[in-house]
Amino acid sequence: GGQEARDWRRLAVFFSFGVLQVGFVQHWLYVNAFGRAFPNAAIFAAAPWSAKLRDAAGLRNLAAQVGIDQFVYHPFCYFPVFTCKEFIQSGGARTVSFRDAMNTYAANALDDLQALWRLFIPTSLVQFSVMPMHLRVPFAASVGFVWCGFLSVTRGAEFTMSCRGEAVAP
Repeated sequence: GGQEARDWRRLAVFFSFGVLQVGFVQHWLYVNAFGRAFPNAAIFAAAPWSAKLRDAAGLRNLAAQVGIDQFVYHPFCYFPVFTCKEFIQSGGARTVSFRDAMNTYAANALDDLQALWRLFIPTSLVQFSVMPMHLRVPFAASVGFVWCGFLSVTRGAEFTMSCRGEAVAP
């Protein structure tokens, strides 16, 4: 009964988050905005490693893309929106205010970001150095899917998982 309804609601919230945040926002950022800000990004990604390693401007642009992604976008856009997803999802049996959700985000931000950076800095390096522009989002989303699955399996069924790595009691 009730658990089934919460699962459908959770599925709908995760699906909406994925479509809006990962689909639209990340496509706009990684393909459109980065494509304009770093006009040689596609050429750099297609170049052989021997050429990449001699391309000082391309390497600086790679570092800038990884830096913006990991130290601007994720802490100030992705995680706060993810926290809002948890706020929306929390209806029903437990009530979480927006302020509570933001306080939880702030309290966990450093640990959550450090966990993210261990996987996603290398992911971003691959994403921005070898992936064609049209595969940037599917590549990052695939790694994110595997990451969420790994967290879900390793944390056990007694917890509801957030993809940031924290276990939230049901």
